[in-house]
Amino acid sequence: MAAMRHVSSPRLLGVRMPIQRMPRVLACASACTSIGDAARAASSEAIRVSIPDLQTNAVDRCLEYDMSLYTPIDVPGVGKIGCVCSPVAEALAAHPSVFHVDLQTQLVTMRRELDTFEKRTEAMVDVANDLKARGFLGKWRDELFPATMGFDDEPAFAVERAVVSLLGLRGYGVHANGLVRDESAPGGYRLWVGRRAADKATWPGKLDHLAAGGQPLGLDPYVNMVKECGEEAGIPPELCEKGLHAAGAVSYRLGETHTRMVDGASKGVATATEVHTLKRDVLFVYDLELPADFTPVPVDGEVESFELMDLQTVVNLIAETEEFKPNVALVIVDMLVRRGIVTAESKGYLKLIKSLRLIDCA
Repeated sequence: MAAMRHVSSPRLLGVRMPIQRMPRVLACASACTSIGDAARAASSEAIRVSIPDLQTNAVDRCLEYDMSLYTPIDVPGVGKIGCVCSPVAEALAAHPSVFHVDLQTQLVTMRRELDTFEKRTEAMVDVANDLKARGFLGKWRDELFPATMGFDDEPAFAVERAVVSLLGLRGYGVHANGLVRDESAPGGYRLWVGRRAADKATWPGKLDHLAAGGQPLGLDPYVNMVKECGEEAGIPPELCEKGLHAAGAVSYRLGETHTRMVDGASKGVATATEVHTLKRDVLFVYDLELPADFTPVPVDGEVESFELMDLQTVVNLIAETEEFKPNVALVIVDMLVRRGIVTAESKGYLKLIKSLRLIDCA
């Protein structure tokens, strides 16, 4: 106690601390710094991460779009709910009882007399079928998705899932990171990775999540996630009850160009046409921790196989290749941030975090 009084009293009186005491204090500070550096070094050695590469190869790939290619769709009393490229706008003009298309003012407006969810949904059935018949759509999904200004808003109408990105509507989905604890692996976990089937309409053969899917009308995200886990990977509900946890959301906007044989004037003559779609998606993210003795199996043909990868391999694939489906890489980067694998000590950290929820997260 005498030594403590000797140090503290002179400092209170504004007297310099005895010089012989200073090395001991500095040594303590040095030791604390070394411990912190060692902890950070151990963490960085566990999984090597390049934030600029993750930004470029994962996040920025989901933020490529040119809004000048699209004409807004306005629903009176609701708002500008979507957007379409010029060939699609011209196709919508063939439905004057549903849309008024003004190419001069660059606006597609749904008819005001369609003033209820039911009326709009019924009108959009014929529109969706016509777009399919003319060749604008990819694979018909036979699922109704809500057209909405935001997730908590009442939907303006429901429409076939295949039409959502063609009309630039806000879309929602669920993704699960399938994790297996392994203390011997970098980061303490391994990740189940799927390989998309070669005949998939979108991103065939790319690496994918354990389970993921669009968010249809009338289903809660968690219930939908459990359903997708069973349908895509044969995961029983009891494993979801034990290990499935909500982990936030990510958002992105991605413009895509497809060359399709389109009968634009509905005259029975199809020509090769560039069709621009726009994905404005919010993905609800889940982490699913699975036991080491469980192996997922492809069930519905969405993926052809599953592989359990260590996180360093996953990081390398995302940072150095385009093997992963873009929005899957986005969700995995979010997981790397949440689990402290990507940290603030690396340049570009805040930009990366902001980019994960930069667009339309509502």
